Amino acid sequence: MPTPRYVPISVRSMTKNLPRRILRHIRKRYGCRGSTHAPVTAALPPQPLPKSNASADVLAMLLTVKFVDGLPLARFEYVLDRHGVPVPRQILVRWVIGAGRLLKPLHNLLRDTLTDGPFLHVDETAVQVLKEDGKTPTSSSYRWVQTGGPPDKPVVLYDYDPSRSGQVPVRLLEGYRGYLMTDGYEGYHALAETDGIEYLACWAHVRRRFVDAARVKALTAEATLPAGAGRGKLRWELVWWSQQPVAMR
Repeated sequence: MPTPRYVPISVRSMTKNLPRRILRHIRKRYGCRGSTHAPVTAALPPQPLPKSNASADVLAMLLTVKFVDGLPLARFEYVLDRHGVPVPRQILVRWVIGAGRLLKPLHNLLRDTLTDGPFLHVDETAVQVLKEDGKTPTSSSYRWVQTGGPPDKPVVLYDYDPSRSGQVPVRLLEGYRGYLMTDGYEGYHALAETDGIEYLACWAHVRRRFVDAARVKALTAEATLPAGAGRGKLRWELVWWSQQPVAMR
């Protein structure tokens, strides 16, 4: 019988659901033999949310699920329950609010870095908020996004405000000096008039007016041309012109 020779084994990896893990802090307690002093218990390590059983890992996962994956807390409550971790959504909401307060110093540092750069983009986006004081659920509130910072430290920062007032960007960018690019919304005019700010026009928004004008011109020209007088060619040329980059015109 021939001697068998070694053949490298085949390895296959599979993903498996990990069981729920519990982090326990076991603290020793010491007491006086003669009961002269009250028992002393070792201190807990620093907790992100005191008097809460949410670890830093759980809070990080919760913020990622809500703000990155876009999963509502009501649905995440059901996900946790299926995995044997029943947490009411009211508790999840309190954890999100508490984690947001913990991240406030980081937010302040990001704002400092944002305004250290020579150039800023600012824009606002409407968002509906339920049960907001003084507003109906169908009314619009706003997320103000700002991008900037030094070239080697780019920053994207979101701020919420129930108002679209021009005082909001003035407050958010107080003390900033440099170039500012926004769209044509008049709410930025107060900020643009601040000393030390060089206001820039957005070419993408400028181009929209030319595109709209080209469409109107095409419809007007076709309506005035007689039948068979090159309507199709004129429309094609105007559409082609409206789709070209501004630098080519």
